[in-house]
Amino acid sequence: MARKKKARTRVLVMLIIIIVFIIGSAKGITMIKNLMGRGEMEFSKLGVIQYDRSEDTNIQAYGNNVAVYSDGTLTVYNDQGTALWEIQQPIERPKLVSSEQLLFLGDKEKGNIFCFDTLGNPIWTVESGQKIEDMVSNQGFIVMWSKGEEQGSTILIYDVSGKQKGTIKLGKGDIIDGAISKDGSIVALSVLDIENDKIETNVILYGADGKLLGGNKYDNQVIPKLFFHEDNRLFNVGDHKLIGFDKSKGLLWSKEMDASLNRVSWNEEGFVVLSLVNNKNMIMDTKNSNYLMMMNMDGQEIGRVPMKAEVLGVDTKGKNITAYTKRTLYFFTKTGKELGERKVNSDIHGVHMLTEDRMILVLNNKLEITKVKYNN
Repeated sequence: MARKKKARTRVLVMLIIIIVFIIGSAKGITMIKNLMGRGEMEFSKLGVIQYDRSEDTNIQAYGNNVAVYSDGTLTVYNDQGTALWEIQQPIERPKLVSSEQLLFLGDKEKGNIFCFDTLGNPIWTVESGQKIEDMVSNQGFIVMWSKGEEQGSTILIYDVSGKQKGTIKLGKGDIIDGAISKDGSIVALSVLDIENDKIETNVILYGADGKLLGGNKYDNQVIPKLFFHEDNRLFNVGDHKLIGFDKSKGLLWSKEMDASLNRVSWNEEGFVVLSLVNNKNMIMDTKNSNYLMMMNMDGQEIGRVPMKAEVLGVDTKGKNITAYTKRTLYFFTKTGKELGERKVNSDIHGVHMLTEDRMILVLNNKLEITKVKYNN
C-alpha cells in the first residue's frame, strides 16, 4: 500500500511538472517546491527611502536604523523608512561609521569628527587638525589615522566621551586597516611596507593609551582586513592566507586559501564570510570559479557554497548571510545551506543586514527596506 501511495505521488508531481512546462505557470512551480519540501522565500517591502546618489553619499547601518549622508545632510531613518532626525553638516569628504548607540560623521578633509546619539543630539566634536585617511569604531571607541608627507602616520584614539586616550606614531608604512577590541582595550593596525620590491605587512597591537603591546610580521603577504573576536582574539584576513592571533599566545593558526580574496564580512557570532575567486578555474569552469567560504575563529571551515557569478558584496547577521551579484540576491545559512535567491530589476549597489530577517537594499537613488521570511 505504501509503495502504491509513493508511486501515485510521483505520478502527480510529474503531471504538475508537465503542466508547468506547457503553460508556464508560476503557481505550479511553487506547488512543486512545496511538495518537495522546499518552500519559497517571502519578501515584504517595509519602506522606501529616496536619495540622490553622488560621490559624497555614505550609507551606514545604525542598530535597527540606517543613516544616510548625501549633499551636506545627515538623515537617520527607522526600519520602516521614516526619517527620525536630520542635520545639515556640509562636508567635502565625509565618512560615516557607527558603534552601538553612537553615530560618527568624519570630515576627512578638515580632520573633524562629529558624534551623535540615537536621537540626533550632538554628543561631542573633536578637531584633530590633520586630514583623516580612515577611521574605525567599536563600543563607542574610535580610532582615526592620517598620513603625513614626511613624518609618517599619526593614529589618534578617542573614548566614548570624545576624550583622546592615546597617540601612536608610525615612521614608515601605510595603514590599510584597523580594528578595536570589544572592550576598547586593544587597537590593531595592519601596516603595509614595500621596500626593495619586497612586500611585508606588520599587524601591530597597541593599548588604548597608545602603548605598544606586540604584533607579528608577515612576509610577501597583504592583510587588508582585521576583525576582533569578543574574547580579544584577532582574525587576520590576508590576500591568500587566514590567520588567528592572540596578544598573549601569539600566532594561533594559519591557513592558506585556495583562491583570491574578493569580498569579506565579519559576523559578531565569531565567523568570517569570504567571497573567493579561483583564478585557475576561471577559464575552464566559470560557474565554479566564484564561491563563498565561512570560517570560524578557531580556523575551522564551517561552510562553502559555489556562486553563479562574481559576488559584488556580502553581509551577514546572526546565522544568515546575504550575497549579491549585479541584479540577484542570494541567501545562505552560515553552514552554506542555500535558502533562496531574489532577482532585482535594478542594479544593486549594496546590502546592509539590520537583523537576520531585515535588510537595506541599496539601489539607484533609493533604498528598499525589506523583511525576509525564510521557509526552510
